Amino acid sequence: MKILTALFTLFTAALVATPAPAEEIDNKTAQSIKTMDSYVLSWLHTDNPFSAKSPPPQKIAVGDLIKLRFYTRLLGQVDADGSMKGAINESNCPASLYLKVPKEGVPWFTKIFTDGRRHPRYVFCRVISLSGNLELELLGREIRSDSKTSRFVW
Repeated sequence: MKILTALFTLFTAALVATPAPAEEIDNKTAQSIKTMDSYVLSWLHTDNPFSAKSPPPQKIAVGDLIKLRFYTRLLGQVDADGSMKGAINESNCPASLYLKVPKEGVPWFTKIFTDGRRHPRYVFCRVISLSGNLELELLGREIRSDSKTSRFVW
């Protein structure tokens, strides 16, 4: 009986600790995701006039998937559900990019330096808001594909 109780306890603990299933997308969509620098993305969302040194304007819309390149993060706040609200603001960016980090991505995100430039980091994200502050939802660090679908993984 003690063995059954121990096995049941281990099984329920494993179920609780199991991460949420990764979001799946089709392979064609995965191959079409464009990489954007945090600097360029912050310029797209400000009212700053474009100059010769400014990046060229690009279209972005709510729901777009992008691969974001950035270097440092700002301190974030962990929510009750284990997810995190954070931000990216490079020294030369005109505006901060606000991030919603799922609980599966919090350990990775909190390891990123908060000061100075190190080496670039890449993360896949979805644009969730363009009104007011630019907000992004982080989806994963890389994409894994099989013959039909692709999924984001941490």
